[in-house]
Amino acid sequence: MFDTMSPDQLQFLVTREMPFGKYKGRILADLPGNYLNWFAREGFPPDEIGRLLALMHEIDHNGLKHLLQPLRGGKEPVAAPDQAPTHADMALGAMELVSNSLTVSLQTGSPATPQTS
Repeated sequence: MFDTMSPDQLQFLVTREMPFGKYKGRILADLPGNYLNWFAREGFPPDEIGRLLALMHEIDHNGLKHLLQPLRGGKEPVAAPDQAPTHADMALGAMELVSNSLTVSLQTGSPATPQTS
């Protein structure tokens, strides 16, 4: 994919914006996986942005997006508004709901009915 890897390429992923398409203006590291997968199937552009998209696809595909967080300078990633929650998101939400329910139950001594929001 790359002849040589440089730290600059990783920094570009968290600072460069997508210059075209459906997600124009979005930081490359915040592009949804299905969009990156589409490029992987159809072909990446033959320029620098294509090389960065291919790198981001590899990072996303291997579940390594969290490794880019220290390069963001404290900025949180932007979630795609039209992207459905992942199974992991739903599992975390369910665990939080159960945890809150157990906390209420232990504090009051009675079974709690989970509160949904």
